[in-house]
Amino acid sequence: MSDQPLQHHPPTINARAVMWFGIGLAASLALIALVVGIYLLVLQRSHPSRARNARTMEPRVTAPPPQLQGNPAADLAIMRAREEAVLHSYGWVDRKAGVIRIPIERAIELTAERGLPARKSPPAAP
Repeated sequence: MSDQPLQHHPPTINARAVMWFGIGLAASLALIALVVGIYLLVLQRSHPSRARNARTMEPRVTAPPPQLQGNPAADLAIMRAREEAVLHSYGWVDRKAGVIRIPIERAIELTAERGLPARKSPPAAP
């Protein structure tokens, strides 16, 4: 430790100036809040909101109930029966283009007889 006595430095901040700055800031904030409040009241009186009045004057509208399936198991059975009927019957897919569907068993037989179409391999590079 050194043998020098501790020295007291005078404050470098003017406390009175800081206090007056804070008071001025608070007064400015209060004045701005008052002016904005008066401005909003004037606007509200000169231009009343139609949506606000409409919501309070008309009766409340409720959303319709959800449209759920009455019997999901029966609906599933009907859908599967339709799909099975399509899988096991002949019918037109596109009459104008001449595209038909055949029963799945017949399609399997034809595929077994003819085989699957093979891709042509690209020519080998020299």
